[in-house]
Amino acid sequence: MSWRSRVHFPPLLVRVMHKSRLRYYGKPDKRLDVPYQAYFEVADSSGMMSMVLWNSLCPEWYNSIKVGTVLLLEQYAVKTSFAFKTQPTPRESQMKRFATIG
Repeated sequence: MSWRSRVHFPPLLVRVMHKSRLRYYGKPDKRLDVPYQAYFEVADSSGMMSMVLWNSLCPEWYNSIKVGTVLLLEQYAVKTSFAFKTQPTPRESQMKRFATIG
């Protein structure tokens, strides 16, 4: 399955477990209006996954999302290339880590 395919995953209710720094990745030869990204580790009762915000979502949402914030994720895409970017230690020793959603 390709991340570009139009698979509609069900909404997920998750809690933010870890928040990275806001990263700037702009380059002079690229014409991106808002070249930012931020990584978050989010978890629900089944396990923990990485979540990435890109471009215009970063300035709008980064400061309002704190560790412990509960989010309802809808209309999201799943990419294997960003699995386990931040490598935080789960607070709960029983928490499972997933690289994919199947």
